[in-house]
Amino acid sequence: MPSTPPDGPRFREIVCVSPALALAVRRLSARTRVASGPIILAAYAVATARLTGADTAVVQVVVSNRFRPGFADAVGSLRQ
Repeated sequence: MPSTPPDGPRFREIVCVSPALALAVRRLSARTRVASGPIILAAYAVATARLTGADTAVVQVVVSNRFRPGFADAVGSLRQ
C-alpha cells in the first residue's frame, strides 16, 4: 500500500520551529566552530538512528540552486 495517495504530493516537507533548538545549534556552532548546517544534519542522523534502533543512519540531502540562473530549474542530490 503506498504511503501517499496516487493523486497526492510525492514528497512532504517537515518544518520544526524550536527556539530551544535554534539556541542549541548556535551554541554548538560557536563552541565547535562548525557551521549550523552540518550540526543540524548530524542531529537529524542521530535522531533517525535512535528512532529506528539502527546503529547508523544515512541521510540524502536534496538541494536546489536557485541563486545561479543557469541552474535555476535543477534539483538534485548533493554529494561530495
